[in-house]
Amino acid sequence: MARILIIEKKSSISMILQKIFDNVGHEVYSVKSCTEAVKFSATLDIDVVILNSSKESNSEKVAFGLLKKNYQGKHFIGLMEEELCFSMDVEIINGFDQKYFRPLKWENIIDDISKVKTSAVNAIRRNIMVVDDNENIHEDFKKILCNYLDFNKKVDALSNGLFDITEDSEQIGQSFDYHVISAYSGEEAIGIIKNHIEIGCPIDVIFMDIRMAPGMDGIDACCQIREIYPDADLIFCSAYSDYPKQGILNKVGNKNPVYFLPKPFETNSVHKILSQILCEEDVQIA
Repeated sequence: MARILIIEKKSSISMILQKIFDNVGHEVYSVKSCTEAVKFSATLDIDVVILNSSKESNSEKVAFGLLKKNYQGKHFIGLMEEELCFSMDVEIINGFDQKYFRPLKWENIIDDISKVKTSAVNAIRRNIMVVDDNENIHEDFKKILCNYLDFNKKVDALSNGLFDITEDSEQIGQSFDYHVISAYSGEEAIGIIKNHIEIGCPIDVIFMDIRMAPGMDGIDACCQIREIYPDADLIFCSAYSDYPKQGILNKVGNKNPVYFLPKPFETNSVHKILSQILCEEDVQIA
């Protein structure tokens, strides 16, 4: 499964592409311009970018340059209408390896994407937001979560060898590919969440620090997050015990579960609480 971002101003074309890719199991998001896509590129993990190759304004060329930087090394596909070539200026395209940027005809797109190697073909991707004013906490979460899939692959490979399990055998349990999104204040977190909701790629789980300076604290931030995204799974992560849990629940609301992870935390504690939340969701969806 690939995570695909479509940049196309014609809704009719983007809807056709989205339906095609949905039917073959890809995860698809759509925006109307490179300028709009830049807003999400810092936090949205993408394998393939498909964009219309028609002539664009100077502002769009600048935005495309930013996308090139943010998605360096990713697979870019330029849509062509019949035999039209990609019209972006040469200096904008310069620096792309041609294998990552190939204008294609319609009939070639599906085949081309099928060859893209994603980071997690058999894993369910989950967007995890960490909101903390301490850079070290962000680094800790990235070490714990971003190495999780590689560790699982090694364990699966070892198990397959020991128990003679083939790739086609039914697997027990579910692997998750965690994409960690960082915010350093409640205000920044709310802005990122709004952007992700706008393109249909919501944050799955939010680890929220309680004490952050300056600006709003984590409790007030979660109250606002619940207003714009009631289904958010919230995990309060704090080293302080001066915030009674019941008081937090009364303020944030307990219609949906709220979780607590004390600092300092261990790797197993993070995986355990995420598995508890995400596996329950998958059972409910099924």
